[in-house]
Amino acid sequence: MQPEVLQAVHLTYCTKVHPGHGWDTVFASLQTCVPELKRRLSPAAAFGLGLRLSATECEVLGTPGRLAEFQDFLAAHDLYVFTINGFPYGAFHGARVKADVFAPDWRFHTRLSYTIRLAQILARLLPPGMSGGISTLPLSYKPWISPRKQEAKMQITRNL
Repeated sequence: MQPEVLQAVHLTYCTKVHPGHGWDTVFASLQTCVPELKRRLSPAAAFGLGLRLSATECEVLGTPGRLAEFQDFLAAHDLYVFTINGFPYGAFHGARVKADVFAPDWRFHTRLSYTIRLAQILARLLPPGMSGGISTLPLSYKPWISPRKQEAKMQITRNL
C-alpha cells in the first residue's frame, strides 16, 4: 500500500462486543479493557474506538458532564471515536435479539431522533478534521414491510 493510503486507515476496536447495558456499565467496561488493548496494539499512535451506543446511553451522555468525562478518558489514553454503531436501539446482548434488533425501524420518529443524537455525540467526539460515520439498520426488517405498504415506505423515506 502507498503511505498516503495507510494514513487513512484506522486501527480500531468496536465496543459492541462488550456485554452490558447502560452507560455506567459500558463506560466501566471500556475503562477496564481499552487502555490495555491500546497499550498492546497501538502503543505509539492514537487508537480508534467504534462506539456502540443504545438510545438510553445517548440520553445519559447528553446529561451535563457525562460526555466531557468520556472525552477526558479518551484524551488521557490517546483514544478517539470516529464511528458509532447505532443499529440496535436498545440492549444488544439480550436473550432475544433476532427481529427485535430492528425495532424501532426507520418508519418511526424515535429512530430518527436517536440517530440525530448519535450524530451530535459523534460531532463532539471526532478529532478536528476527521470524518466519521454512524452505522444504522437497513431501513426495516423485511417481514414488517410488505410490498403493498406504501405509507410505510413513504415514512421511511421521510425519516431518512
